[in-house]
This record gives sequence, C-alpha cells and structure tokens, in this order.
Amino acid sequence: MKIFEKRIETDFEFFVRSLPALEPVEFLGLAKVLCVPTVRESKVLELSKEDLEKAKNGEDVDVNIEETLIPADEILEAMMDKYLSLNKKRRKEINQILKEIKKSNIPFAKAKLANSLALTYVPFSSKLYTIGILLLFVSAIDNAYDILDKEEICSEEPVEQGWITRFFDSVADVSDEDLQKLWGKVLAGEIKQPKSYSLRTLETLKNLSKHEAELFQHVASYIISTNDVSFLSNNKAIKKQFDILDGDYIQLAFCGLLQMIPFTGINSSLLPNETRRTFLTNDRLLSITNNTSSEQNLSIKEIYLLTSAGKELFNLLAFNPNNEYFEEWVRLTHRSNNQLLFTVHEKAEGKTKEYKAEPLMTLGE
Repeated sequence: MKIFEKRIETDFEFFVRSLPALEPVEFLGLAKVLCVPTVRESKVLELSKEDLEKAKNGEDVDVNIEETLIPADEILEAMMDKYLSLNKKRRKEINQILKEIKKSNIPFAKAKLANSLALTYVPFSSKLYTIGILLLFVSAIDNAYDILDKEEICSEEPVEQGWITRFFDSVADVSDEDLQKLWGKVLAGEIKQPKSYSLRTLETLKNLSKHEAELFQHVASYIISTNDVSFLSNNKAIKKQFDILDGDYIQLAFCGLLQMIPFTGINSSLLPNETRRTFLTNDRLLSITNNTSSEQNLSIKEIYLLTSAGKELFNLLAFNPNNEYFEEWVRLTHRSNNQLLFTVHEKAEGKTKEYKAEPLMTLGE
C-alpha cells in the first residue's frame, strides 16, 4: 500500500512540476484532455453569434468576458483532482505527453525557470485569478523562456520563493505588451543569476506607466556609465542642444529611476602616466591619461545618478546610444580637465566588450 501511495506521489509531483513549462495552448489543451472546463458554458450560451465572432476576432463585445472564464485556481485544482482520480495507465499516458514536451532539448536555464515556477501556482489559490490574468503571467514567462533559450551559462543557485511570489503579485496588473517584455527580461535575468534584481526594483517597475517606461527608454541613449554608477548629464548647454527637458529628469526621479537631487560630481586623481579606460556607452569608450609629471585631479560635474533600481532596469533596455551626445559631453568635460589627455574609442565589431585602439577623437596633449 505504501509503495502504491509513493508511486502516486511521484507521478503527481512530476505532473505539477511540468505545468509551468507548458505553453498557453498546451496548458489549455491539457485541461481539455483531462476534461476540465475552462469556460462557463452557461455564460457562453448567453453570447450571440455576432458577439462570438467579434470575440474570436479580438474585437470588443458588449459583455463581461471574464464572467465566462473559470478562475485559474479552480481550473488548476480541478486538473490536479482529475489527475489523482486517474488509474495508473492513464496517469502514465498523461506524464508521457509531458515528458515528450520536456524532452525537446530544453536548456538548463529554461528548465530552472520551470522548476522555480512549479510552486508559484500554489499562491494563486488564495486569489481569484481568471485565465485572462493567468495569461499575463504566461506572457511574461514566455518572454523569459525566449531569452533563456539562448543562454548557455546559468547559475545553479535557486531563486528565492519570496522573490518569485512578489514577481507574480507585481506582474498581475501589467497588460501592456512592451512592459510584459521588460518583466520577462527581469524574470530571465533573475533565473540566470539570482539576486540580480531587488524587491525594490520590482516595486519600481510595478508602478511604472507605459509613458514613463518610454521616457526612460528615450533618455537611455544619453546615459553614461563608469565603474558602478550610471548617470545623465545636467549640463545646461548639452540639454539644450539635444532637447532634453528638466521635466523629464524630474519625472524619472519621481518614478524612482533617478536620484532626486543632482550629484555634486565625481572626483578622483590620476598619477603621472596613469591611464583609465573609464566612461563608456554601448558604442564608445573615453580613455583618460595623465601625461604630466605630477598627480592631476579629474572632476566630473553636473550629473544625475541613476538609482539602484534605475541601473538594474537600464541594463535590460535595448537602445542605440547617441554617439553625438557622448562626444559632445566629452568635449564639455575636457574643458574643465584640459590638463589631461582624452581619447574616445569606438567599440570593436562583433559581440564583444573590446574597443578599438585607434581613437576617434583626441583632446589635449
């Protein structure tokens, strides 16, 4: 008897852990195979033929579609109850289907994502999530899967369950497709390397509107990084030249992406003959050399620093850096540091972090 119970437990555990790895169509298909309804037939019958055709084409209909959908927790509970009621042969058939899906050379990163999400369906039972909301989760998961499919290196460290729960609590209210992609990148990044994204970053992203995200995407092309900080120039001349508004900075500060108060500056010193390859964008690198016989001070003034959440989200954005802006910033910065040699270098071709030795621009002796 104990062996029989152990076998059921093993089969059931495999079944539950396989659910998060399913595509939306596969998930709903499995529900159909198990004869578990996903819609309330009585509500569907109330829809006219015209309404059904409109809904099929993605058009608005004069009816609350959510009322026709069975809450996700009810579907999941029914699927699990149904599975436990199956005989050994039928359970084996269902698990074989799931194994075939799983067998398709899923990379470790994707397998880890599925495993990390295996228990996240449990918190759903405490909330009446509809299938529509569940598909928002699945959209973020799908985006993460697409990213992790290309990853060859992934940490074996597990993602904290509290982080996963907070992630889904946060993404539940996000319906915009572009923001869903950003959430997918956050999830993929955390799976690849746990503790990459703080709970504070999740909270910041949760409260970000589409307009604010687009504004951050726009100013990202002007962001410059050095060591462990990233910043935007607050120089009046460069802001005027590139039509950057003070209001944009203020709005990003209220969003929690920029520090509210302008930073006084970055100050450091270079020893004689010392060179630092320090300030950079995705395409350009500023190398600074002290060719004098004495120690020289380097001063970078008038900047707004990104917050920790801003830095974490900035690293996820896909954008083309504004090289003209960076080169103009280099010229303005050199005016107050003209005792130093500034050289700007272009990024080497291909996917590499190397920069060409031959400078594009040289300022100073």
